[in-house]
Amino acid sequence: MPTSPAKLAPWLYATAYAATVIDALHHIAALMAVAKLAVVLFVVIEFRRVPLIPRLVGSLLMALGLAAALTTGAGATTTAVTALWDGLDRTLPFLVLFGAVAWLQVPAGESPSLGAIRDMVVAQPPGRRFAFLGTAAHLLGMAFNLAGISLLSGMVSHQEDRRLRRRLGRAMAQGFATSTCWSPFFVGAAVILALLPAVAWLDVAPFGIALGAILVFLSWFIDRLGQPRRAAAPPASPGAGVPARAWRGTASVLVLLFAGTMALVESFGFSIPIALGLVAPPLALAWRGRIAGPGRALASRGDLARQVVGAFASLRSEAVLFLGANVMGAGIAATLDPGAVAAALAASGLGSDAIVLLLAWVFLLAAALGLHPVIIGTLILTTLTPADLGLRPELLALMLMALWGLGTNVSPVSATVLYLSRLTGENNLTVAWVWNAPFALAASTTVAGFVIALRNLT
Repeated sequence: MPTSPAKLAPWLYATAYAATVIDALHHIAALMAVAKLAVVLFVVIEFRRVPLIPRLVGSLLMALGLAAALTTGAGATTTAVTALWDGLDRTLPFLVLFGAVAWLQVPAGESPSLGAIRDMVVAQPPGRRFAFLGTAAHLLGMAFNLAGISLLSGMVSHQEDRRLRRRLGRAMAQGFATSTCWSPFFVGAAVILALLPAVAWLDVAPFGIALGAILVFLSWFIDRLGQPRRAAAPPASPGAGVPARAWRGTASVLVLLFAGTMALVESFGFSIPIALGLVAPPLALAWRGRIAGPGRALASRGDLARQVVGAFASLRSEAVLFLGANVMGAGIAATLDPGAVAAALAASGLGSDAIVLLLAWVFLLAAALGLHPVIIGTLILTTLTPADLGLRPELLALMLMALWGLGTNVSPVSATVLYLSRLTGENNLTVAWVWNAPFALAASTTVAGFVIALRNLT
């Protein structure tokens, strides 16, 4: 039993997770109150352990949201309390999403099937490594988030040639970033689809898959432009093949993950975070048991449950940042004149195509200056409607999902950039602004052009 606040914290997170999921199934109002109280206590206990930048940003966002609510005049205090309560309500599904991903990350890191695919990528000759690594980071990151690219990390960290290490680091970062174009398992998709409730993931996915493929190709193309021409690549090493069993094992997990999640979304109307929160734990337990084998299956599943619950405390930064962003969004929404920003855009004299392109660049610039994409996306979708931009809702969702990943590539404080900074030994500003900025600028322009073309052609 937990005996101190620090030991209690992961159990508070688990309580919020379970209460949110059960409430989605049975609509018990008291459970939401329990979940919100658990989140508040979790944040209070873990706040001192949150790194400085997320702690300051989360606090500032919450203060801005409450300050905005307090400017509403009569009943301002009630409005501020409502903004805080609504912010907690909006935060809960995202904490479920983070928790669900934590369940999947452990067996993903231990899977022999994924390990075989990693070994195949590592064994590629020089002429193919960038393309294979970028594609693998895209596909593994799509399902397993940072755990997916951590499987490939040895290919980067073990390189003694600094120039090659930087190239492969770019390939991994950029391939991973493009998976937000269509993956339903990133928090970006959850935030954007929650703020655009008329849009379903299936409305966005076909366009997102095409856009993701274009951006992966663009990353490779930009890399090739900067590289001297080489002789034809030698064949991969003899051990580079992936056994059919490994492909089947990986495909089985992905099919179960996607099919289970989408079945709950389409059949019962659950949001993607709630659906994933229901699917991920049993899938992870079954996967871990299969990896362990018949003799160790039961014990390994118990170990996994304890391991995951213990890891929930490490989600403290996400909890503080997302709570702050959601309180800010609720506070601004309570005071905002919905037509003010639209009127300013109309008065600017810019055409709708120029506005879409400008929005893409502003998103990228704000991210490069350190604003988390959750802040940028929340501000955009609480101040503008798709009609204000001349876009159908699904096209605005597609655009913001794609820009979310590109934003994390150029933000010096994003989890992706900080991870790659540790992996390669490079400064995080170098990773964000030198390695990734040229690709991100070209890619954001491509995203805007793709969305404009879809608007005009469909």
